[in-house]
Amino acid sequence: MCIELRVANQNDLQFLKECFNHCHEINDYANYFAVRDADPETEFISFQDHLFGGKLVSQDIIIVHRNNRDIGFFIQELDEVNMHLGGATFTHPHACKMSAITLGLAATIRGIRYGLYHNYKYIEFNVWHPVLSQNVKRILPNLKEYILYKEYVILFLEFEKVDKEYYQKCLSTYGVRDWDENFCFKAENI
Repeated sequence: MCIELRVANQNDLQFLKECFNHCHEINDYANYFAVRDADPETEFISFQDHLFGGKLVSQDIIIVHRNNRDIGFFIQELDEVNMHLGGATFTHPHACKMSAITLGLAATIRGIRYGLYHNYKYIEFNVWHPVLSQNVKRILPNLKEYILYKEYVILFLEFEKVDKEYYQKCLSTYGVRDWDENFCFKAENI
């Protein structure tokens, strides 16, 4: 299946809210996002503030498009003090449940490239299902896995231990191409 990533903007706000409100609990957000402002630009900024906890508003929200429709979005959680990169995915309520796997793979592929380019030290993904961790490990097989409890697993790796040759092979396997300045891409086999 072909996917395409793009940076969200204020025109995507309704879609973003639907995805967020569908997945906010699984991503450790205490409450859903309600309409706050009538002005779309102001409301988009409010949504970013809610999503990033008021600290990383300048960060991009990445929408994943598959089979002629948007299936969800992800964020790369960036800690520039400790040079730590993470992520969270949000599927749309009308997307197939397996879309979470596609979002996770896309977030991992983009996160690695972003992290290597910006010299991050650590990568961490928190996942809530074993299938999600298995798929991330298809790209980063040497991730350390910390099981806090059955539905909460932390995957962790130092960027210096990323096998760059293996990562490049994964990019070929997934048919990743057409990178842009926002680290968005197209892929044929995800």
